[in-house]
Amino acid sequence: MKYEFAVVGSGIGGLTVAGLLARHGRSVVVVERKKQPGGALRRFVRRGVPFDIGCHYTGCLQERGILRVIWEYLGVMDRIVPVRFPEYGSDVACFRDGHPPVHAFFNHEQFASELYSHFPGQKDAIDRYFKAMRDIAAEVPFYNLDLPLEPFLRGLWKPAFVNLSEFVKGLTSNSHLQSVFCLPTLLYGTSPSMASLGYHAMVAWSYLQGAWTIRGGGQHIADVMLDMLDKGGVPVVCGMEVDRIDVDGGRVAGIGGSGNRIDADNVIFAAHPAHLPDMLPDGVLRPAWRNRMRSLENSWSMYILFGALPARRLSEAQVWQNLCSLSGGMEDYEDNDSFFDNGPMVFSTPSAREIRAGDNGLAGVTVMKPAWWKDVASFASLPRGKRTSEYHGWKQEKRDRMLGLVKRNFGSVMDDLEPLAFSTPLTLRDELNSPQGGVYGVKRSASQISPAPRTSLPGLWLTGQNTLMTGIVGASISALATAGEILGHETLWDAVRQYG
Repeated sequence: MKYEFAVVGSGIGGLTVAGLLARHGRSVVVVERKKQPGGALRRFVRRGVPFDIGCHYTGCLQERGILRVIWEYLGVMDRIVPVRFPEYGSDVACFRDGHPPVHAFFNHEQFASELYSHFPGQKDAIDRYFKAMRDIAAEVPFYNLDLPLEPFLRGLWKPAFVNLSEFVKGLTSNSHLQSVFCLPTLLYGTSPSMASLGYHAMVAWSYLQGAWTIRGGGQHIADVMLDMLDKGGVPVVCGMEVDRIDVDGGRVAGIGGSGNRIDADNVIFAAHPAHLPDMLPDGVLRPAWRNRMRSLENSWSMYILFGALPARRLSEAQVWQNLCSLSGGMEDYEDNDSFFDNGPMVFSTPSAREIRAGDNGLAGVTVMKPAWWKDVASFASLPRGKRTSEYHGWKQEKRDRMLGLVKRNFGSVMDDLEPLAFSTPLTLRDELNSPQGGVYGVKRSASQISPAPRTSLPGLWLTGQNTLMTGIVGASISALATAGEILGHETLWDAVRQYG
């Protein structure tokens, strides 16, 4: 059978773009290299405790929130149960120098009040920061459904090129406040010295309207989306690792890999674009484009410790707080020789939000620490299953050091923390098929423009968090942008925003 569209990759971006096109009567197939679809939405279980690979919490599910609107349009919202963080829920900046913890509430007015109380001499800086967030977000159609979409996507939006670090330094010299202002960089994996103010505001604003967890985690989102595609006649082919994109007569003709071939008029690539040059025949795209895709800088990777605590050890407040251990200052987020010991660390309990904190069962704990590819570069050529004892010893040493940092930074409640799994940048590269283990795709920097959905090869498109924006929200609106390139931006936008 020949399809109009073959979507390569079954993460939230691939599933969303497939659903949007199918809703408009296009024939679509989704292809996934792993045996289980869902990408970073997937869950795994250790000792009966579920762990989310990449779906810990999200924004934009309020009334007229863009993620809610997209899911309403796709017809899946009535099967997804979002649970809003309570008023006391927050990201918490926990400073290691004794400065009182600062709660970054998921409400900009509440957050501003918290900052006023901690930094009474910094009211002007705080007001200017939130004004910048509001003013930038006011120009983004995804946060203002009455705005047209195409001018924004065609590059008429200018704040993207203002450097975040310089902006924050211009607001205040208070190192603790600087560190709090830069907290959202942990949600897109780019140092303040490299990040753009515009992108920072896009990410920050998505959570300043509220934060939600999803009952059943990312796996439930994937299951609901897959069921929606199944009912819409969209097959999902798993275990097919695409290694080539066939071109005939100057346009896409299909995909091949794992001994199979699928005929398709269009290919939507929902994986990292660095893989594309080696999949395409010579001469079909300019060498400059190929070189750019290969040399894209990537966002941070992570060390991730998955563990369990007795649920009774966690208070209700702790369950709804993401603790961020910081030294204080923008250097918290910059690469340096002591980064592993002194860089930021985030403690979160995603699955515990689905059980009562007083239960006697185990609560899943996820501890994340930004990491650099250079840490594992010497092991990079070793395939999974053939790693040396040197690598396993190094990984064990990193896990033990991280466990020690957790207990040092987050107090005695961590004494009962039982480590169940540990991932390094190499683990994430293999699991997510992301070069250098980047958890947020390509780096969103003031000097690097993310790849556009449309390529110069007829029939080849890009989507997912490597294009417009990161995370569940970002990959979903990136899928909307890709589908808009095909169906007409304003035509699709007008149809989607009717649900807001």
